[in-house]
Amino acid sequence: MPVEEAFVALPLDSLADAALTRANELGADHVDVRVERIRTRSVEIRDTELAGTHDGSLVGLAVRVLHDGTWGFAATPHLTLDEARATAERAVAVARVSHPLRSGPAQLAPEPAAHGTWVSQYEIDPFDVDVADTVGLLTDYAQRVLDDPRVDHVTASLQQVRESWYYADSSGSRTIQQRVWVHPQVEALAVDADAGGFETMRTLAPPVLSLIHISEPTRPT
Repeated sequence: MPVEEAFVALPLDSLADAALTRANELGADHVDVRVERIRTRSVEIRDTELAGTHDGSLVGLAVRVLHDGTWGFAATPHLTLDEARATAERAVAVARVSHPLRSGPAQLAPEPAAHGTWVSQYEIDPFDVDVADTVGLLTDYAQRVLDDPRVDHVTASLQQVRESWYYADSSGSRTIQQRVWVHPQVEALAVDADAGGFETMRTLAPPVLSLIHISEPTRPT
């Protein structure tokens, strides 16, 4: 269960260092940086016919600062060192603008630095499964529901998500977390032509995942 190669190939430490350094130069008391990549895939079947598929990803970097007791936030979809520094500058600028509006200074509880990597536990990476196999499975689900004479239409779908996060802060923390989950759903529709109405029923089970450590976290003293 390794962290996605496309994510760890990003210049994560360099991006964090650029943002942390720039925010500290501007007088921030605390800085934290997050880099996130989300990959999604969805497949939908309607009445045993493929309705559509989607496979895409999003990436971004966010900087949060505590400057003179006031929080400031900024984010960007551009993962370059110059943009990381510029995002830190925008976060500090937001804190300065917000300073007159605060009710009192924000304070952080003391917390030691943490290091570690956490990954969802799974036997098969859902993104390694061929889309044709997913379509076949969902089509089978849909057909089995349609075999009931009380059902007029059915929709079967599957959503897959891989969320990868990198976190670094001015206290020295550097962590990576990756969550992988799938969410299948089947919905049946029954039409009452005589009464002019319809009823629907769908599965309700939420996506489920668990996290395990693939490198033991440390908290240096």
